[in-house]
Amino acid sequence: DAQESRGLGDVYKRQIFSLVIVISFCLSCDGRDRIHKSSETVLKENKLLDSFSEQTVYIPDGYAEKVTDTIFANGYHIYTKQYTTNSKDISVITKQNSIQTKTIYKDFKVDLKVSFKGKLLHSKILASNTKIIYEPFFDNEDHNYMLRNIWTDSSDRHHPDSPTVFVELYNPKTLDSKNLKLSVLKDKILTTSI
Repeated sequence: DAQESRGLGDVYKRQIFSLVIVISFCLSCDGRDRIHKSSETVLKENKLLDSFSEQTVYIPDGYAEKVTDTIFANGYHIYTKQYTTNSKDISVITKQNSIQTKTIYKDFKVDLKVSFKGKLLHSKILASNTKIIYEPFFDNEDHNYMLRNIWTDSSDRHHPDSPTVFVELYNPKTLDSKNLKLSVLKDKILTTSI
């Protein structure tokens, strides 16, 4: 009996030894064919390069809001709230080395409220596709400009007793900007491209 059990032990040892050799052989062979290839080549062969070579950037990267509440000495009060909107965005694709970047510019809207001595004169929502904004520059609302900035001034050169609101439109594809002057009169708003 002792002789048989010793013989079975030798069999088990040989099987374990054989298994260790097979496993080490398999592990040592893995990756030998890729050792002299660049990471980019390996990713291309496995059709994974696209997932690592594209990135998307949002500008702004989340909701953005800017509020100004200005009371002028001439009795005018202008409130503006500029905020991002998901109704329009402009995409610009650039490529540097092997990385393609898609930059998505989100458009803005502006809530504009103008009062004079406590009486509300104008309440408008301005956007790049609002007629009062695009009409001085474009034939229709389909253009690649977005509303980028808005600011106010206490008087207008042509209407000295009335404040002015300035609007900047920006085209991220051409890096061009256009400025618009809104002369705020008591009964209407006049637009002028500048």
